[in-house]
Amino acid sequence: MAALALGGLVPGGTASAAPVARFQAVAVESGGGTAVAADPCDTATTLMSYIFNANTSVVGVGVVKSFDGQYDLGSYDRILSVGTRTDSWGWKCASGFYIGGPGFCVDSFFWNGSSWQYGGTRRDPGLYEVSIQNMARPWRFEIQARRC
Repeated sequence: MAALALGGLVPGGTASAAPVARFQAVAVESGGGTAVAADPCDTATTLMSYIFNANTSVVGVGVVKSFDGQYDLGSYDRILSVGTRTDSWGWKCASGFYIGGPGFCVDSFFWNGSSWQYGGTRRDPGLYEVSIQNMARPWRFEIQARRC
């Protein structure tokens, strides 16, 4: 199996390290200093969102827990193997996916409460945020990676 990653394909098993907890600085007006607040994805007690890499995908895909610019493996946090959901790692949310090289596409779908809806195709290398406003959580996303 292979996975999409920076510059092309890498073996799917090379990016299975546990995610690292992230924190972001938040200005505190009353104290005049800076406090550190935990990332909501690390402190959530219920499932907020997940990404499923469909059984029909041809490769694993890089995914991010929080779309915050701080990722464990450069441009993404982990490789999501074919047939796997991000919540299987204990993640309470997943916020994006990464296409590493030319020649691959990712078709995205989201659950609207009663059926899966097509969310578009991403063809260019890069990091893509997944979010649907005004939908009940947990947000459910399915991606299908393929050669294009």
